[in-house]
Amino acid sequence: MRVNIYTLLAASLTFCSVAASAQNLDPTVEVNRSYEGKLMEVHKPMLEMAVPDSVLRFDLDFDYEVFDNPYKGAYEFKPYTMQLQPVGKAAEQKRLYMRLGAGNGLEALSLHPSADFVWSPFLRERFKMDVYARHRSYVGEYRKVDAPDLSQKDVNLKMKSSYGRADYDFLTQAGVDARYDWADGTVRVDAGYYGLAERYGIQSNMYNALDVRAGVASKDYGQFINYDVYATYRFGKDRFDYKHVEGESLAEHDRLTEHEVSVLGKLKAVLMDDHKAMFELGVDNHSYGFAGVSRLTFAPHYLFRYGNWGFDAGFRVEALVHAGDSTCFASKGQVVYPDVTVDYQLIPGVMKAYAKIGGGTKVNSFSSLLAENHHFDMYYGHGKAFMDNTIENISAALGLEGRAGARFTYGVRAGYAMYGNAPLETVVVGMLPGDDQLAFMPGIAYAGYQNVYAAADLSWVTERFRVDGNVMYRHSWFEDLETRTGGYFLPAALTGEVAFEYNWHKRIFLGMDCDFSTGRRQGSVLFADGAIKPAKVPGYADLGLNFEYLTTRSFSVWFRGGNLLNMAIQRNLLYAEKGIYFAAGICLNL
Repeated sequence: MRVNIYTLLAASLTFCSVAASAQNLDPTVEVNRSYEGKLMEVHKPMLEMAVPDSVLRFDLDFDYEVFDNPYKGAYEFKPYTMQLQPVGKAAEQKRLYMRLGAGNGLEALSLHPSADFVWSPFLRERFKMDVYARHRSYVGEYRKVDAPDLSQKDVNLKMKSSYGRADYDFLTQAGVDARYDWADGTVRVDAGYYGLAERYGIQSNMYNALDVRAGVASKDYGQFINYDVYATYRFGKDRFDYKHVEGESLAEHDRLTEHEVSVLGKLKAVLMDDHKAMFELGVDNHSYGFAGVSRLTFAPHYLFRYGNWGFDAGFRVEALVHAGDSTCFASKGQVVYPDVTVDYQLIPGVMKAYAKIGGGTKVNSFSSLLAENHHFDMYYGHGKAFMDNTIENISAALGLEGRAGARFTYGVRAGYAMYGNAPLETVVVGMLPGDDQLAFMPGIAYAGYQNVYAAADLSWVTERFRVDGNVMYRHSWFEDLETRTGGYFLPAALTGEVAFEYNWHKRIFLGMDCDFSTGRRQGSVLFADGAIKPAKVPGYADLGLNFEYLTTRSFSVWFRGGNLLNMAIQRNLLYAEKGIYFAAGICLNL
């Protein structure tokens, strides 16, 4: 199907967040722009190489996110979610894409402009280059949280409908992405800037980073030896304003400098028909001056197929070495983890069942925590480690994926995971500087726990309609009493997203979407005197409507209404998104 890029973006208004979280759905389509559209953040820096068997395998496939939802920010409008990547012949491609918009809240004055920009000055047969930029911002009031009531048996972390002072949240990305293709391989280079400025109440911070990534990979066209190697570097600096910290000099600690270096590679050798050997080797280092951690990874695999059976037998060796502050990055894990997958083609090319056993580690760097919660700062640890390693001791999963005809795709899975250490949101109660009233304060802490889950992803697409959805049920628990009463919040039991879209002759697009979460009742609040009380966080349903009209082949206008149920949505504890809001904008494709 061939449509203009803005047509594709119109379609993404309603189902982008669904597609981003679905593991088995491939939303790739062909467009006149000859961009390969994947429903992800707009041309974000550090783009993955579009080659078979990419080194993204290095990123652990956790079946479960510690935080209920990645941070979306008070400015997030679902229309803007697309990764642009030039492919095809230069003669068929346009060179400039721009999308602009702004919105305002219905209850409280707020401003949240946004912009996406991609310029492709070179679109040749072998060499392609994009200049890209992305901006999201919010300036306005946030909903307040009720003050603690010591007389309550249970603590209800419910947000008020009233609003506090005007604060802000700014996110800006810009860079240059280039790639060169030859008959047997691809080389890709990406260099960009990432900036975040945020203020909420009495705390503010500003994070700036420079990113560089380069990689080279062979094209897997039946070659005997295939390779995939890349290296990344991030230099970041964050400046905090800790007005909420009392009686402590922060002259030496109000600036955090981050260095992240990774070199990862994979080699695959074809031994004989349907038999392959693969070796992964990597090293990554995260350094902050006062603390740091290095991770060494080695993973051999033997892959083969026998009839309808497929086997990927391997294991992972991961060594973690921390330096500096003994509390940060101290968790080391068990060094050796299984990495085995077995699949069976129930109906070749139509239905596949699989089983997987895995485990591994993940470094929770400052920038990764900041991406989950823009309000995160060093004092989220409340005297404990605010950065540490996630240790997934073991995980197991069973799944079924496939399609029915050309319009319906699905994936269902169930599994279990045991975490020796992982970040969890916390809430403590104390006195703010200059205030004699108790207040809730968010935090992060690390603990071991287990969970079982079941999930499903569904997609149905026709010429005029599209329906996408996913749902996940999780039951999580702590094993020991000390952890259960430590003020930790486990994830919500039930979360999901659903979206519907209708297009009239690919000119007018109408859509509706909703992501939801049940309340979080498996949590507690830690008071300054050491008292612990059970706590709950209300659930939510974020309902949105979308409209886009293509006036010409190169120009469109769009409109979105969000949070139409006017709910106080806490994707991150104690930070409520705005109520009902409306946004509008234009899209230009030349």
